[in-house]
Amino acid sequence: MPLSPNALRRYSRHLALPEIGLAGQEKLQAARVLVIGTGGLGSPAALYLAASGIGNLGVLDFDRVEESNLQRQVLYDTASVGMPKAELARMRLAARQSAMSVSWDAVFESVYLAYERFLHAARRPVRLSSDRGRVPAR
Repeated sequence: MPLSPNALRRYSRHLALPEIGLAGQEKLQAARVLVIGTGGLGSPAALYLAASGIGNLGVLDFDRVEESNLQRQVLYDTASVGMPKAELARMRLAARQSAMSVSWDAVFESVYLAYERFLHAARRPVRLSSDRGRVPAR
């Protein structure tokens, strides 16, 4: 999909770089990225991905904003405390980059639920057999 006149102006610095250029910016616009977790790393990563011109950005986070995390979760502010991170991220990223699609859907939710099941299973004690009977793993 060709870049709009607005996008050409917005990404003119990218277009001037031989490593990116018009073809590279069009690839960014066509790209789909899923950010899992919008905390200390995911928050700035999502901001930079949106600013770079990624065309479709998925956000996955079931947590809520906590005041003790605001110093490193740059996507949120004091008024955000207690609110769902994913929904706030979607709104804020879409406001910064209106041409980008920021989504949250059932596919992302099922990925997260599978991840949660894995973490829950990984927390259970593992028992190994030995000559002396069962020995719990650490």
